[in-house]
Amino acid sequence: MAETKTSIKRAPKRPMRKTFRLAYSVEELAMATSMSRTKIFDALRTGALKGKKLKTRTIILRRDALSWLKGLPDWA
Repeated sequence: MAETKTSIKRAPKRPMRKTFRLAYSVEELAMATSMSRTKIFDALRTGALKGKKLKTRTIILRRDALSWLKGLPDWA
């Protein structure tokens, strides 16, 4: 018997969409901003940066992190 090859059609690859995190842990935000964990905790403690608690973990929403960064003084 002769074998026949069947072509399998695959869906075209879609370009990867860039996704943004919705929230960061203190450690992740420190790494993303090149700041120390102490600076992040100081900003949380003073109320300059808003944080949320998830059981024992502190998380910072992306919009709050961006707002805090935009509110930092300009370097002149």
